Amino acid sequence: MNDEVHMFTFLHNIKCQYGGQCDDNDPKHLSEYDHPDYCIDEGNCQNVHQQHLFAYRHLPLCSDGFNCSKYLKRDNDHCKEFRHCKSMCPYDNCCIQFHDKQHFENTIHSFRLPCPFTPYNCSMYVEFIQTGNTNKISSEVENHCYKYSHVCPFGHQCKTKDEKHFETSIHIARRICSDIDKCL
Repeated sequence: MNDEVHMFTFLHNIKCQYGGQCDDNDPKHLSEYDHPDYCIDEGNCQNVHQQHLFAYRHLPLCSDGFNCSKYLKRDNDHCKEFRHCKSMCPYDNCCIQFHDKQHFENTIHSFRLPCPFTPYNCSMYVEFIQTGNTNKISSEVENHCYKYSHVCPFGHQCKTKDEKHFETSIHIARRICSDIDKCL
């Protein structure tokens, strides 16, 4: 708007770049920047997708998640102050806690349920990555490798950009063997 009278009469706040994920409670910041409204689901919100978290402000997550005794007892005061849902694992596709049942039940990861034999003892995954051509792999091996996630042998150095690979692979930090040509 180019109306000078309007511009000098009214304040126009700028939208905060962090949207609903802003955790700056400084009064000066809050008066200078606009923030989105709170999510209408309040403490019952289970949506942890980035777009939703950016579009709306939310109550803080309870550190005990679904295992919170106050949540299980439906303590109304507590549930009005905190959300109880699975949070995104901060390490997501690089998470080393993939065999920790409690961690996996309480956090969201972008990969599928991990194979109980990964990273070293899954013969089907070894066959899958060594064959390379899905036409030569049995359907049992292929189904297993698409149903469960396995630790990618290249870890953080993985160059694969395929979406299916990220759904079925865990990319933990690994060092490349210095004897790569001699190592069995």
